[in-house]
Amino acid sequence: MKKTTIFNLLILLSFTTTTPNSLFKQLKGSADHNADVTWTIVGAGPAGVAVVGLLLDLGVDGKTITWIDPEFNIGRLGKYYYHVPGNAKAIDYITFINQCHTFQEYSSPALESLRMHDPNEFCTLDVIISPLQDITHYLRGKVVARRNRITRLNFENEQWHVTLNNNMQFTSHNVVLATGSHPLILNYPCNEEIPLDLALDKQTLAKLVERDETIALIGGSHTAILMLKYLYELRTKRIINFFKHPITYYFDMGEGNPTNPNGLRGTVAKWAYTILEKQQPPNIMRIQNTPAFRDSWLPICDKIIYAIGYERNEIPLLNSNNQQLDYDSSTGVISPRLFGIGIAFPEQVTDEKDNPRNLIGLLDFMTYAQHIIPEWMKKYPHKHLLRFENLFTITLL
Repeated sequence: MKKTTIFNLLILLSFTTTTPNSLFKQLKGSADHNADVTWTIVGAGPAGVAVVGLLLDLGVDGKTITWIDPEFNIGRLGKYYYHVPGNAKAIDYITFINQCHTFQEYSSPALESLRMHDPNEFCTLDVIISPLQDITHYLRGKVVARRNRITRLNFENEQWHVTLNNNMQFTSHNVVLATGSHPLILNYPCNEEIPLDLALDKQTLAKLVERDETIALIGGSHTAILMLKYLYELRTKRIINFFKHPITYYFDMGEGNPTNPNGLRGTVAKWAYTILEKQQPPNIMRIQNTPAFRDSWLPICDKIIYAIGYERNEIPLLNSNNQQLDYDSSTGVISPRLFGIGIAFPEQVTDEKDNPRNLIGLLDFMTYAQHIIPEWMKKYPHKHLLRFENLFTITLL
């Protein structure tokens, strides 16, 4: 190609390049906010951390990513569950970290300690919480991080209009809700409820329970059995456990083969098998959770703990009708350019008996995010993410 032709081509490119109008929009309430927001991530729990890291892996400019959380402390996990025994092995946490290239740019004593763990060991959650806190600190320096809460989301002109609790407003091409969940409670009659978030810390629980008390424990899954273990070790006078389903184990306790993906694992499984079921402690009563049994036994209970699962945190107001939208559990899509991930919006699969199962482990979040984020980009492409040559209509002169 002749030099003059190349020159004419460059002139043509300079006049045919289209710059998105949103690049020049000024934000209401903030002069220093990034003017062109391609992705807004709401929540800084494990799923939110994974999304931010993977977006950076995929080449999204950190200046166009806004990350919103009131604390940036790994959500409920970092606030309450630091000393809780996990039901995953260290290898799952190590793999979580290793599957994001951006995470590898940073090193800290907590990260190195995690990598030194026996990969087959079940460990307390601090083993992964501390590294994630360090990674969060690093990621906040690569994106626009806001210590705020979202109060409103409004979709208009193919963009989300975001309002924060300090009345700051801006527009974003895409929004990801990694907003987390909180413990589910019921309204059974009892003198006093001990919040599960507090009960999951054994030292805190010891301050909330007297030895001569009778405690009602509602639930029969991993968390409920952990509560039984704690209360037993605190020598509580009597624990009445109201459950709906019998105890199951992830591994066959005799042969060590996986049997039930929803079953007990780790130290909780070992305690349930060797102490709860084989020794049957006299201060623990396990009964079916029926109205008749509740009417008979709840009146003698001093306090109650609900360990019956989690429910989604309140979602920011969408548009103007307070509608809480559902999501596609295989893609994370809530509505155009609005996505959900994490424990509030988990991937759902079916087992061999066609029973639905939510994948809510940390490694589940990372694996799911790696699969669906590229699909989000394909479904709702943004011009800044296209290859350089695709930004132009090139005609050879």
